[in-house]
Amino acid sequence: MRFVFARLILLFVLVASTAQGQIAPQVQPSASDYIRQGQERLSKSDFSIAIADFTKAIEMEPSNAVAYYGRGRARRSTGDFDGAIADFSKALEINPRYKEALTERADARWNKRYHPHGPGNQGTADIDGAVADLTKALAIDPRDAGTYAIRGKVRWFDKKDLDGAIADYSEALKIDRTNFVLYDELGNIRSEKGDWDGAIADYTKSIEFQAQYNYAYRDRGKARKVKGDVDGAIADYTKFIDDDPTAYSDAYNSRAQLRKTKGDLDGAIADYNKSITLAPKGVYAPESYDSLAWLMATSTKEKYRDGKKAVEYASKACEHSEWKKPEYLATLAAAYAESGDYEQAIKWQKKALESPDYEKHSGEKARQRLKLYTNRQPYRED
Repeated sequence: MRFVFARLILLFVLVASTAQGQIAPQVQPSASDYIRQGQERLSKSDFSIAIADFTKAIEMEPSNAVAYYGRGRARRSTGDFDGAIADFSKALEINPRYKEALTERADARWNKRYHPHGPGNQGTADIDGAVADLTKALAIDPRDAGTYAIRGKVRWFDKKDLDGAIADYSEALKIDRTNFVLYDELGNIRSEKGDWDGAIADYTKSIEFQAQYNYAYRDRGKARKVKGDVDGAIADYTKFIDDDPTAYSDAYNSRAQLRKTKGDLDGAIADYNKSITLAPKGVYAPESYDSLAWLMATSTKEKYRDGKKAVEYASKACEHSEWKKPEYLATLAAAYAESGDYEQAIKWQKKALESPDYEKHSGEKARQRLKLYTNRQPYRED
């Protein structure tokens, strides 16, 4: 009996030790596992690892459209637009109705020019190919507002097909009726077309759906300014500025022009100075410098005139424009006249008149000012 018991104990020990030393067979990840892992890597912006995961999935299942699509997205995120386009194209060979692959390929075809230093043949956008992809995507899903908006943007920016862009944005807004950003962009397209009333209506719609979207106020202010609605434009620019006082120098520059039109010279001067402070070397800086210089050189109100500062500001405007803008040269001439240096005033007014375009649209008044300077008189303007 003791012998039997001992054998049972020995058997138990052997079984236990065998179980402890046994290596469980490992499960090989499937293509679906690699795709899922690649998608997780994509969401965490681990693009190079995501590419490796999707590549493994492709090696296991060469006809898996989702794997090619995922790798295309990862490649595009690294700036490899040609590689991304190739992957999206492969996904579409496998599944021609893969709408997301069409829209992503369109995006890659359109945006590749913005990454000229990426791998592959970068730098040339395939605009027609992008439009064709988006058109195919809309044939698959005609209720996709985003795709209409993207195609409209491509038509607007690159094809200069304003009517086509307006049609696309209008279709998008039939589907996504409260999209305030689309209304603002549609207003910008109408503005470019010269349809200022239509643009104002679109900007107003944008504001109705999102009163905090201050770009619509700036854009409507611009349209109202063109239409001659000075008070309305000032109100819009003021709302835009109040929402973000340090945002854009152009808003201050535009409001300054409007305030000057209303006779609010103190307000205009303050806005011109703020415009320069925000962007001392920006696109609106020379315009603000020039406007300040003109006001200080030509105002009928003595309290605003300052010949020395006028010369300083006019010179900065000319420097920013590389001394190539005749209007700024004419302002410098007026500034020198106000400071009493008529030789310099005559010199720069004559220099401005050397421009055929300036001579054509401002020649008569410019020659009248030149005559004043020759007679040692400054120019005055209300």
